[in-house]
Amino acid sequence: MKLFRDNTHKNLFQKALMQRPNAGMISALYLLTADKYLWSKARSAAGTSGIAFDQVKLRNISTDGYTLFFAAKDLYCGTKYISLVDIADTKIVPPELFDSLCNAMVIRRYGIKIIEKLEKDGVM
Repeated sequence: MKLFRDNTHKNLFQKALMQRPNAGMISALYLLTADKYLWSKARSAAGTSGIAFDQVKLRNISTDGYTLFFAAKDLYCGTKYISLVDIADTKIVPPELFDSLCNAMVIRRYGIKIIEKLEKDGVM
């Protein structure tokens, strides 16, 4: 399993991460930056003090983008848009997206240190 979907995801996430120590916010940023188009829509709503999900306009977002957005919102706000049944269904969540959701949950639980450890261990 890869930590980042690709180099673009890694770069966008690292830029978005600056000065954001909260694990919930870091996990949400991880998911929002996993899709370049989604991040272009969400970037302005992600400030250093929080993410204003209600300000993100989801026009023309892919199905994966919607899943990433609402999973990010769930991890950050504690909402319940995405269920375990949804995550387990390969018709809704393809394997690559499943990996990203699992990584985000690990980040939410263990914080930024887990990313540093995984990168050090060569999981990218």
